[in-house]
Amino acid sequence: MPTLGKSNFRVAMIPASTDGVNYYRFAIWAYEMRKYKNTVVDLAWFRYQTNPAVLHTWQEDINSPIPSADAPGLTVGQYVRAAIDHFCEHADVVLWHPMYYENSLDFFLEMQHKHQKPFIVEMDDNYVDVPPWNEAYNGFRNGSPFRRVALDSMRNAYALTVTTPHLGEVYESINDDRYIIENSLDFKGDSKFIGWDNVTVRKHKGIRIGWIGGRAHFEDLMMVAPVLRKILEKNPHVTLCLVNSALKKSCEALGRKYPFEGLKNVHYADRSVAINRYAPFAASFGFDIGIAPLVDCNFNRSKSNLRWLEYSALKIPTVATGIGHYAATVNPGQDGLLVQDNDPEEWFGALYTLIEDESARRTLGRNAYARVKKYYNVERNTPLYLRLLKKIANADIGELAAA
Repeated sequence: MPTLGKSNFRVAMIPASTDGVNYYRFAIWAYEMRKYKNTVVDLAWFRYQTNPAVLHTWQEDINSPIPSADAPGLTVGQYVRAAIDHFCEHADVVLWHPMYYENSLDFFLEMQHKHQKPFIVEMDDNYVDVPPWNEAYNGFRNGSPFRRVALDSMRNAYALTVTTPHLGEVYESINDDRYIIENSLDFKGDSKFIGWDNVTVRKHKGIRIGWIGGRAHFEDLMMVAPVLRKILEKNPHVTLCLVNSALKKSCEALGRKYPFEGLKNVHYADRSVAINRYAPFAASFGFDIGIAPLVDCNFNRSKSNLRWLEYSALKIPTVATGIGHYAATVNPGQDGLLVQDNDPEEWFGALYTLIEDESARRTLGRNAYARVKKYYNVERNTPLYLRLLKKIANADIGELAAA
């Protein structure tokens, strides 16, 4: 077991949801940090006895009047408050995802005043520049309660952790102390979470161009759709596979023209799985080429390179828009391909090159896998993160060594 100095160091992590964002920004680090015998990490996801199969998060439950089966005599809200209070009391440093509600901000400030220790707010997205076409716009438009509460929690935090340098610049006026913690992947996994090295990309007939992600990327996909349609029309052996995009449904809901009408070589999988099974889920679609298109705007320039990391962990070559974190981390022609200015001809050329050249696909995929596994591996980066947290908490850093 790895070691981290002589005395115990305790971290509390308070996620805002149970989605992939909070897995990558909190849970993956918590699980790895717990492998250090003198490090304790409390991860505030709640399972109630009434339905232990379902994970809950605190912000929706802190005022719940339902009697708690976990703590007789308390309501669910009282139980959640008491648990987080306990975590904060015993922690050396506390990491929170942003608050979204007045009552959760009040509780955050109450805990901060009571415990007088570093409270860090973790940010993985740009809440300042959400474009009108993004599904989160109404929640985070200028003057909205969500935006105001989230920014107030950042202003009152001891420091922020952010996913990218650009995001750090975005929040420069919000908080003076910002630390970049890039996303990392778990290649090994454990008994609960399947690591990326424990899955194999499923092979399908022909060539598959794939995209997997969240449903807020509608305009990003619509931007590159004309190029993809041109490729699909000319190459019936090529299939476009869109996972969890809801593109067709979004077109119907928004009254937009569906860009792939009449094409039979488009495959949809509008579903997702629990995050502990995400790696085999992503591998099952058998992408030969992964795409990461982004409309060039300040919001997207703050985005992390997570799409590239996930594709690369499966040795799938990536074609991405050459902005932001992708431009800063991908080595064009070595471990990925970048399209400048979202030029349609460049998109077409990059994709067509990989469709035609199996050797290029394999080389890019292998190179990307090697680099991501070396530099974006949670096992490698956890000691660095722990050093930072101990420095913030003014704790004795001690020796960091793997057993």
